[in-house]
Amino acid sequence: MAFEKICTLADIREGGMRSFLSSQGTELLLVGLPERAVLALHGRCPHQNFSLLHAKQEGRMIVCRAHGWRFDVRTGRGIHPPGCALTRFPTKVDGDTVYVDVESGTR
Repeated sequence: MAFEKICTLADIREGGMRSFLSSQGTELLLVGLPERAVLALHGRCPHQNFSLLHAKQEGRMIVCRAHGWRFDVRTGRGIHPPGCALTRFPTKVDGDTVYVDVESGTR
């Protein structure tokens, strides 16, 4: 695994989300979870590869502004339509620094 520093915990509030770029140019959507945990998702919708940079967060859903596809903010799994998913990347928090392994994503 090749973890790289993406941000600090101060950059992501619990229950919120924010977009970042990896050093390789991969768009990431990081979600602040309880107890200093962070979820890293691919920042592009699987439907037509639209950027989620300006996605809306509606409660526990991420909503793509292009066509309204919805994903569970805690897992990246598709709500509408079901069966789709955002790629998840391994994360680790060391102190206040958030690291993501963009080479090991899974759906």
